[in-house]
Amino acid sequence: MTTMEMPLDLDGPFAVETAGLAKRYGATRALENVRLLVPEQAVYVLVGPNGAGKSTLLRSLLNLVRPGAGSIRVHGVDTRTRAAEARALVGYVPEGHDLGHSWLRVHRLFEHRARYYSSWDAEYAKRLMRALAIRPEAKCGALSKGERRRVQLALALAQ
Repeated sequence: MTTMEMPLDLDGPFAVETAGLAKRYGATRALENVRLLVPEQAVYVLVGPNGAGKSTLLRSLLNLVRPGAGSIRVHGVDTRTRAAEARALVGYVPEGHDLGHSWLRVHRLFEHRARYYSSWDAEYAKRLMRALAIRPEAKCGALSKGERRRVQLALALAQ
């Protein structure tokens, strides 16, 4: 991913700010001098061919991958110095459909996830489950791909 050109008239506050972001995997440059400004309440779509750096950028925002250079702030929180706090501010739906807990019932997965996020909104999670037709008593491993994706979306939003 190379430098992203952004309009100069953007005013904060920003949900995401990166400056000079770079990441290499050996000789391969995944990110190079990425400047990204995402205003709060904006919707952005990150598209590009395989190997363009999309996943590396997202993993960097979550502090799951440490960039070689540059800075990242999520809602004003520096991801290097306050990683857990920054991660709690990001709802992330991964590319895969695996929920990772096939033996758990869906409502138990929600209870489990709630323990990790001080900002978890249990009432909103219940509303999302109803709105997305999520079956709380179903075992995670018995869900279809579409049902698992709806669970992932609800988990990301409820935090």
